[in-house]
Amino acid sequence: MRINGFSHLAIAVEDLDASLNFYCDLLGLNLFVRYRYEDFARKEYADGGDGWDGGTAKRSFALVHAAPPEPGAYTPFLSITDQPRGERPPQPEFWNWGIHHYGVWVEDFDAVVARLEKAGLPFAAPVIGSDSYNWAMPSGKQIRCMVVRDPDGNLVQFDEVAP
Repeated sequence: MRINGFSHLAIAVEDLDASLNFYCDLLGLNLFVRYRYEDFARKEYADGGDGWDGGTAKRSFALVHAAPPEPGAYTPFLSITDQPRGERPPQPEFWNWGIHHYGVWVEDFDAVVARLEKAGLPFAAPVIGSDSYNWAMPSGKQIRCMVVRDPDGNLVQFDEVAP
């Protein structure tokens, strides 16, 4: 078996519009599609056809490209699902709440920091520098990172190999 790369990260959020504002408008990611889960709850799926058994779910989804699409390459994406907090299952499973944090590579760290500061987002952790070994790379390069919270409190880390 060989894994070819990162496919997607699925997160459940309280307010899909607020999350799309954060990820697309503030961070500049591109919305690929937005749809309702019930679109996949058609009878042919329940009868053994391809697709998801949507059941009675009423939630919405948005698929957001986490990197610019490139011809012939898979594009990593976020699958963002609205799920009010009162509907959380008591144990981890698909569509449940919670991740520890996730990090994304950025090209202009200083511009990202300035944009997030201008938007008034408090940093969840200070800007730090660390050896590249801590990012699963050979030692010797400096990685700069900082962390903010999205509208639902998920920790989003921004990383750059220092010039």
